[in-house]
Amino acid sequence: MGKRGPKPVPTKVLEIRGSWRGKQRARVEPRPSAMPERFEAPEWLSPEAKKVWVRVIRYLRPIGLMTKADVNAMARYCALFVRWRANQEFVEHYGETYTVKDKADKVMAIRLLPQAYLVITLSRELLQLEREFGMTPSARASIADLMQSGSEQPEPEGKGRFFDHAG
Repeated sequence: MGKRGPKPVPTKVLEIRGSWRGKQRARVEPRPSAMPERFEAPEWLSPEAKKVWVRVIRYLRPIGLMTKADVNAMARYCALFVRWRANQEFVEHYGETYTVKDKADKVMAIRLLPQAYLVITLSRELLQLEREFGMTPSARASIADLMQSGSEQPEPEGKGRFFDHAG
């Protein structure tokens, strides 16, 4: 069974809003080593996947969402993204379905092309990879929430100390 309720708001968003929860969560949120300024994609990636790597890293590193712990997950993400994009281009060109006809040329069924099925499957895998390995802000925030629930919670600051202790 999956997690219940809304996804946690990313810590960086809470901090920007000025919420005390951003400070509270930041105390326990895991902080893997930052990536070096010049970190090349793994050599086993295809040239197309390396282009995806460069594009994604350019956005994730400056905002602190790409660390050394994410290298293999990001490499898999880039490889899957290339496969997804190739199948997506096929579907854009040829469509999503094909017809199955009998000997009399009567349409018996309309079926999904294998490439369309792959687009759906790869999309799910990409999203799962992003969530499972903390490559989305909400995934990183949920890791902090899990760590907090297992430890003693720090006392809230500001107005939160009055309003969040109902019950």
